[in-house]
Amino acid sequence: LYSVNPSSVSYSANESAISVTWDASATGAGVHHQLRCLSGSNGSVVIRNVTSPEQRLSATCDSLQSGSEFSLQIFVLKVGGFKPALAKVGQLLTWPQLSADPASRPSAAAAESQPSESQPAEAVLLLNWTSSAAEGADLLQFRVSSASKPDLLREAAFISMRLLLSLAEAELLSLKLTVAVTAVANKSGLRQESSEIVIAEQLQMPPGRPSVSLLPDRRAVEVSLTASSGSELLTAAAHADSGSFAAATNSCRPDSGRCTVALQPLRPFTNYSVEAVAELSGLASLPQRSEVQTLEDAPSQPQSVRLDDASSQLLCIWRAPSEPNGVIRNYSVAWGSLSFPDGAEIRVGAEVTAADTTFLPLEPPPLPA
Repeated sequence: LYSVNPSSVSYSANESAISVTWDASATGAGVHHQLRCLSGSNGSVVIRNVTSPEQRLSATCDSLQSGSEFSLQIFVLKVGGFKPALAKVGQLLTWPQLSADPASRPSAAAAESQPSESQPAEAVLLLNWTSSAAEGADLLQFRVSSASKPDLLREAAFISMRLLLSLAEAELLSLKLTVAVTAVANKSGLRQESSEIVIAEQLQMPPGRPSVSLLPDRRAVEVSLTASSGSELLTAAAHADSGSFAAATNSCRPDSGRCTVALQPLRPFTNYSVEAVAELSGLASLPQRSEVQTLEDAPSQPQSVRLDDASSQLLCIWRAPSEPNGVIRNYSVAWGSLSFPDGAEIRVGAEVTAADTTFLPLEPPPLPA
């Protein structure tokens, strides 16, 4: 008996079967061929006997585990004590298999990555799956496509259960995407892919952050906004440092990609964080944050002003304004009497006054000449 010539062997696979075709090395009475498929994962063997007298023979090992490696052997056997002739004809993977249940397949959605000390939050395409999404898969390959960009392929280890794809880095902001997935078996240098399944169609991605330019005034901030591609609405909001409540909000629709809004009324000489976002089809971009301080304005009146007699002097007492609206540099005190109608005025530097109450002795006006 002669073993089968490996060069005459061809084979194919699907999710659960391997089919092998070969040229018979011997024919005649009592001769038959035997195909053996040996599992590389658990050592099990599937045996198929072929007794056809034809020169071209074939057999199929079925009910195999998906995404598994199998060694293929063909024996030539003959009754009467002949030694079997063995040919090791190859190794092959069965296809991995994506779940037939749509609820178990991977999902795709626009999301926001978690920020870190070194990396701010960014818009991402979040691809999620569970252990029931595929059988026999070592990798999942995702194909992301749109009308305006060529296909983008990304792979992830099946055990990772998620893949984040940066929308800005992949230039996918504002696009409508189609996402398809393929399960991949990758063992011992062999690779086998399943059929592709579309998991998302016309999936709208959010726009990119707008660019921001700020021009502060005493009680307002003018915000110039430049939209990223596809943005339909731009919104700016001012938040005081002390909290997340928006002190002022305004929106505009970009004309040729730009528009300007005023955030008002704001408090003078106050630090604000201005957040600007772009919107597209109800999806908002990540905020573009900028810091700004409004300009100084006139302070409110000094509080609790009174005069007290103090021997030969008058004692002027007041409290600082409730709304300084900037840095108080000086207080001006003007005074006079019936006998001294022109009066006098002095300036007191704020740095020499107490934090809350100031005592200012005023010399009585000189007597008329």
